[in-house]
Amino acid sequence: MQSAGRALWVIVYEGKQPPSEETCRTWLGHEERIVVVACAQRNVAQSLRTRWADRGDLGRRAFVIEFAERRLPIADGLADVVIWQGDQWNEQLRSELFRVAHPGATVSVVDRTWTAPRPPGSDDWSHPYHGPDNNPLSQDVHSEGPYLTQFLTEPWYVPMPEVTVASGGRLFKAFGHIALKKREWPWLNKLVAINGFNGLLLWSRDLMPGFNIHR
Repeated sequence: MQSAGRALWVIVYEGKQPPSEETCRTWLGHEERIVVVACAQRNVAQSLRTRWADRGDLGRRAFVIEFAERRLPIADGLADVVIWQGDQWNEQLRSELFRVAHPGATVSVVDRTWTAPRPPGSDDWSHPYHGPDNNPLSQDVHSEGPYLTQFLTEPWYVPMPEVTVASGGRLFKAFGHIALKKREWPWLNKLVAINGFNGLLLWSRDLMPGFNIHR
């Protein structure tokens, strides 16, 4: 089984000076971690971009954005971990940190840590047709228009047949034994788990030969 350590971290940095090299190494941490640093100061953002570009991490594992007026240019419920670091904490930013954190994510400010709650009325999709009664009517009160794209992620092309279920903020996809083109070969007879909030591939494993996937 492949590593389940993939996570999307959002670092909200309001310091006036660029962070130390040690701090940057701590942010990147595990090789499979993806880090988005939101900077309040343009000179800090430029410094981080230059530093990580020289190391080959910019645009691959590390991304640097800028924000103003305490509004983060990040989609709702996207991050696995949200951390604030800076010179002076402003309580007005708390709601913005929780906005970009998905349910179950960790939000950390100075010496305080919270877990973002799962909103009441959320629903799982545990069977191909929603539930064991095969009634494809979701009970999720949050799934309503206007619908917007939350993420685009691999794999783009997969074998047939394919079935998807969802539970606990994760998508579980089973891919079958029919691949029409070479681009689909790596996913033959695979079971994968994908983060349902940001699309990160969490793990994959081989299915037993002859595993019957619902059609």
